[in-house]
Amino acid sequence: MAGRPFDVEILHRLAIELEREGPFRLALQCWELIHRVAPYGSDGLIDHLPVAVTSGEMAQVRWFTEQARREVGLPPGQTIGLAGMLACAGHHGEAGRVLGFLAHASSDGRRAVSQSPSVLLGSMPKDLTRLAQELERPRSGAEEGGVHPYLELARLCFTFRKMEVAAKLFRLAANHVDLTALDSVAMSYAGARAGMATDFATIDEEALAWLGKRMSTNPDALAMLAHVALVSGDGRSAARAMERAVRVKYAGLEQVEEIVGDCLAMLGIIDTLKERPSELPGELLEEPDGNRDDGVPKVFICGFGWSGSGAVYDEIRGSEGFSEFEGAGDAPLLNADSGTEATFIQADAGLGDFWIAARSTRRVAWQRLWDMLCLHVTGLSGIGYNSYKSCAAATNNVQRHAHAYTRPFREFFEGYAALLEAPMRAGLGDLLGRTTESLCRMLLEQKGGRAVLFNNAIFGREVEMLQIFKASRAVVVFRDPLDVYADRRLKDKNHWRSPRQLAELYGWGLQKYITYRQGRQERVLGNLREVPFERFVLDRVYREQVRDWLLSGTVDNVGRSHFDPVVSSGNIGIHRGMLDANGCNQMQAMTASYRRMQELAAMAWDAGE
Repeated sequence: MAGRPFDVEILHRLAIELEREGPFRLALQCWELIHRVAPYGSDGLIDHLPVAVTSGEMAQVRWFTEQARREVGLPPGQTIGLAGMLACAGHHGEAGRVLGFLAHASSDGRRAVSQSPSVLLGSMPKDLTRLAQELERPRSGAEEGGVHPYLELARLCFTFRKMEVAAKLFRLAANHVDLTALDSVAMSYAGARAGMATDFATIDEEALAWLGKRMSTNPDALAMLAHVALVSGDGRSAARAMERAVRVKYAGLEQVEEIVGDCLAMLGIIDTLKERPSELPGELLEEPDGNRDDGVPKVFICGFGWSGSGAVYDEIRGSEGFSEFEGAGDAPLLNADSGTEATFIQADAGLGDFWIAARSTRRVAWQRLWDMLCLHVTGLSGIGYNSYKSCAAATNNVQRHAHAYTRPFREFFEGYAALLEAPMRAGLGDLLGRTTESLCRMLLEQKGGRAVLFNNAIFGREVEMLQIFKASRAVVVFRDPLDVYADRRLKDKNHWRSPRQLAELYGWGLQKYITYRQGRQERVLGNLREVPFERFVLDRVYREQVRDWLLSGTVDNVGRSHFDPVVSSGNIGIHRGMLDANGCNQMQAMTASYRRMQELAAMAWDAGE
């Protein structure tokens, strides 16, 4: 006989009562029963946490936290942000407990903190265990002459881009200790980026001038002050701060006056567009349909992250006639072999990211233009690993090419502002195409060569970005997912995912690529092919076939190969002995997508497509 529907609200009220008056473990059991009666989807577990914190019911918070950790994993940034939310709400003990997850985790979790640089890098907390303990007694740090735990947690939240929480924690810390000028800059910038209330997000001209003097030799802080001034409606102070930042960063560069001029022109456009609606007219976003072969030849080696694309890159990078943009170089924070990536395409606010975001949301917020100016032109005020890499690459490109590098971006900003005034069909894609073409022509004029080589400038899951490049040819390299996980676990400085989490990420990327590829069969077959890493390494004839196809019509097939098949073959099957049966089972989620990639590759090469 059918039972009567059960009202989970009864259990909810009981959980609240038990948390207030009874054993805490019984409140947790109530939440377990609620989940059994009305299950929460695993995809949304993390999304429930802010609501749970707001409710003030720590049993609910703890239950969702444990479920998220067990079912989908709680990334380091989410863990720190949750601890910050709890501390802001006065739940210090629970904040310390949550931060303790990261402090007592494997080195993967702790390493993530050191891998997230920002302007506050030098003052980041070194001992998360101590901080977790001090959060339970938030006044003790100041009393003992140390750094107040609110302040340390604010810095952590800032460097993991939890801006709203960071701004609130800085304000709370200011009630106990005097903030340094740099912390004051971070607090104002965090509030401005979060779009918070006036007292967080804006600052008067006198305070801006005082902070500007204190930060006069810190270009990253000056750029952040420029953003705060923009939000405050003070374009003049923003321009002064940005000019000072650029002059300090590129002091001694021959064309610094021209670079400053470009940057101030872009800043002025941002200030103007800040008052416009962010929505874009539909005709502006249509895909360009002009001559796609009329341009500088370009070769893209794409992967999915640790998928073996470096092997293909090593095979052809020594060919005579290639030029490459500057990457981030060999900075200690970076993963091996990532220093050659041209970041101004797919990274946050890059040209390709701008294209994808505009088409998918049909709007562009002015902050995206600000981030393009900072991350990909001036190399200023990056926060986190990816932004750090973008800023390092931008800095290297400006130092190498000076005004020749910044000018195409200025022309893009000017063209974009003009398009908003007079929209044209496919105007944005055409403008982005002209910008990438201008950058590539500049590169060949500066360095010589006949074609541009891009290594992992576009991931396989983002190949739609190729639409803003003319005369391009690309391969997408994929690999046994089990070995991808093993390689990331061994070598990725930013690794924190479980096998299941990696399977979901990698499988999602493969499927996104497959959907794009199959939906555009007639338009991409001539310039896009899939390459299985294992076959490329083990089959010399196939390797030569891939090389010939990539170099055809771009550069001469002469020059030294840097690829070592003996070394690369040692990267096949490395998951054996590292992944147990349970780990292998967790990786099965991407099996179908991986097999479909193999089928596409076979059709492309063996059927002579």
